[in-house]
Amino acid sequence: MTSATLLKKLSIATAGAVFIGMGMGGTAKAAQVGDTVNVDYLFPTQNSIYDSRTLTVTNDGSSSANFFGAFDLTVAPRSFLAHFQGFVGSFTPADFNGFIVKGLSGSNGLDKVKNVVFKTNFVDFDASRLSHTDDSISVNWQNLSFQPGTYLKVDWNSPSQSVPEPLTLGGTVLAGGIGLLMKKRKAASHQAKA
Repeated sequence: MTSATLLKKLSIATAGAVFIGMGMGGTAKAAQVGDTVNVDYLFPTQNSIYDSRTLTVTNDGSSSANFFGAFDLTVAPRSFLAHFQGFVGSFTPADFNGFIVKGLSGSNGLDKVKNVVFKTNFVDFDASRLSHTDDSISVNWQNLSFQPGTYLKVDWNSPSQSVPEPLTLGGTVLAGGIGLLMKKRKAASHQAKA
């Protein structure tokens, strides 16, 4: 093997590694620990802000907001928990009686809210009481009753379904295209020598 051939193979390998590295971008992040999200309590309509809070996203529940002495709301990356304590009560009938958490797509706005699932021990709570946009999730409590220990946990965009950075797909396609081009050139070179 001549030094020119070795140099050519080394440059092809280096170029391939660079393009593959470009294709391996990170993952876009949902609201992460330390980010802030806005929580608006909406009553009697979805357009009427009754109360508003800003929460810091934490893993340990150290930042929570208490609404009306009825429930605490804690926001973690890709989930939030509403936990009731203190007394038995119910939410009055209205067009809307609940809250919206905004700012969930992260500081870069790339991790859109999707795949929303919930766990609860609320009687009569179902998926129709949840709605979401790319950046927010709304919960409508109207006509529901609660007691100490009642909870609602909402999760979205599970880590196994992380959202790739835009460069990942483009870089992968580019690296594959460069590889095919090099393979065709090599095949053409071998045919010319034969």
